[in-house]
Amino acid sequence: MLPHLGLNLLHGHCNSPIAGHARAFDDGCLALRAMVFTPGDATTLTASRTSDRLTPQAIGEAVAEALIRAGAREMIDAIAH
Repeated sequence: MLPHLGLNLLHGHCNSPIAGHARAFDDGCLALRAMVFTPGDATTLTASRTSDRLTPQAIGEAVAEALIRAGAREMIDAIAH
């Protein structure tokens, strides 16, 4: 689950190969791991964050921003809508 704002930051669309997995722990910590792929899995970008201080929206934004810094937006923009 990559919160909607995170997907928006990535400029994701229905053909975007984006995956996310969120986990809430008993102690209140949140973990989010997300991936962006190119068709055929030639390139895979991964980012993750764990925190007990961030809201789900903030952790989604942090992961999306890490993917953007790694080049995810350019990868997604190159995929036909």
